Amino acid sequence: MAFYDLDGVVSPIAGAHMAAPLPKTWSSWRRLRMGMPVFVAPECIARIAALPAERIWCSTWQGLVDGDGGLSAQLGWSGMPWLQLPPGDRPWDKRQAIEGWFAEHGIRPFIWVDDDRRLDLSGRPWARRLLVPSLLIRPRKDVGLTPDHLTAMERWVESLGALGSGGS
Repeated sequence: MAFYDLDGVVSPIAGAHMAAPLPKTWSSWRRLRMGMPVFVAPECIARIAALPAERIWCSTWQGLVDGDGGLSAQLGWSGMPWLQLPPGDRPWDKRQAIEGWFAEHGIRPFIWVDDDRRLDLSGRPWARRLLVPSLLIRPRKDVGLTPDHLTAMERWVESLGALGSGGS
C-alpha cells in the first residue's frame, strides 16, 4: 500500500497560486477544476496508477478529495480511501493516522510519500521499528514527486511484489 499526501507531493506547491513556475520535472501539467489551483503531471499520475500498490490519501485536503468533482474523481481514482482527520482543532499526526489504519486493516509493507518534515522527524524512526519493509519519500514541496521518486517506488515494489490490491 502507498499513502500519499496531496499538496507538495501529487500537486507541487508552485504555479499560478504561488507565483512560481511549475517544475520542469515532467513534460506537461494539467490544472484540475478545484477551488484553488491544483496542478498534476499526467505522466506522474499514470505511473502512480500503474504501481501495483493500494493507494490511500494521507492529506488534510479531505474536503477536496471526495465527491463528484473532487480530486479522486478528476484523476480517475474514485473510491480511493483516505485517512480520517481526528475531530477538533488539534494538529494532525499522519503517523498516528497510519498506525490507526494498520490497527484496523493489518500492518504490511508500505510506501509513505509526504513533503512534511515530520516524515523525517517522527515517521522514519517509527518506520525503522516496524517489522515490515517501508519506503518513505519526502519530495520538495515546490517540486512534488519526480520521475526518480517514481522509479525508486517501482523498483522497491518490484523487489517485494505487489503491495495491496493494485489501486482503488
